[in-house]
Amino acid sequence: MREFRKVTSSEVSEKLTIGQIEKVWQQVDARKQHDPNQLSLQVFWFAGVEVWVVNEGGVITMMFPNENKEE
Repeated sequence: MREFRKVTSSEVSEKLTIGQIEKVWQQVDARKQHDPNQLSLQVFWFAGVEVWVVNEGGVITMMFPNENKEE
């Protein structure tokens, strides 16, 4: 199985705790087990905020909807 690099934006790192971020990654992994052909954008509601997880072929980025992707 192909290994993906997980990236957390600096804004998410500042606003969510490490434990909260880990729970979102766990949800991403659980969805991946059920559906290996996931959409490139997944939306999670966590700690009262919307969190996006964007899959760009090998790099998965956790970010907020209002952030600009800089990579």
